[in-house]
Amino acid sequence: MIGRLAAGLLALTGWLGLVLYLVAGVASQNGDLLRAVWVNLGYLTDLSNLLLAVVMTGVALGVRPLSRPHIVGWAIAANTTVGVGFWLIGGTLTVRESALEDILLHAVTPWAGLLFWLLFAPKGVLRWKRALLWLAWPIGYFAYALARGAMTGDYAYPFLDPAQSSAADIAAIVGMITAVLAGWTVALLLLDRVMGRRG
Repeated sequence: MIGRLAAGLLALTGWLGLVLYLVAGVASQNGDLLRAVWVNLGYLTDLSNLLLAVVMTGVALGVRPLSRPHIVGWAIAANTTVGVGFWLIGGTLTVRESALEDILLHAVTPWAGLLFWLLFAPKGVLRWKRALLWLAWPIGYFAYALARGAMTGDYAYPFLDPAQSSAADIAAIVGMITAVLAGWTVALLLLDRVMGRRG
């Protein structure tokens, strides 16, 4: 029961951050809600936090498909990648200067999600074959982001824009973020095995 309450709190944090991002987006798009949604869905941060919010909502409500260990692990690994990736691409956060939604989605949910997994997720049940599928998340995202940018001319991140970055630089960023997720995948699998034995 405590785990489900913690999942609910984490879900609410994610939803709050996403709603605040959307409100800010609507303001920046002169009140155009659909345009704001379209723009926000271009960011890895928003999509990863949306994944986490949906999964944690499912855990809180006892929805079995969303509560499966490999689904929860996927959401946690994806979101902790956002926490590290934000720093790797030069992002900074300060309480006085950063918007609340930036702090919630780049700093709070990634590490609160990891803490949730450590404290409440079942251990000793993750499998390597399923976990390797988690790597499709960043690869799929960057393919989507590049295709979207090529069609619209607007890239969510400047480093993905071929007019500003070379193909080698873009590949390096994609490889780096994928490597971060791979690192979290390995870490969670090893922790799952060790903690499962102790349990």
